[in-house]
Amino acid sequence: MIRKKRVTLTIDISTYEKFKEVCKNEDIKMSTKINTLITKWLAVQENENEKDNFR
Repeated sequence: MIRKKRVTLTIDISTYEKFKEVCKNEDIKMSTKINTLITKWLAVQENENEKDNFR
């Protein structure tokens, strides 16, 4: 079972409007896209941390 947590983000209105338009054009829920972006970002961070451990 996936547990969900509500978060509040503060971003520039222009960024928000562009993001909203992209999601609308691609027929993607904004919450799904944000979740995907955060998940990918975390994976990159973990990968960079692993690289730092070998330096």
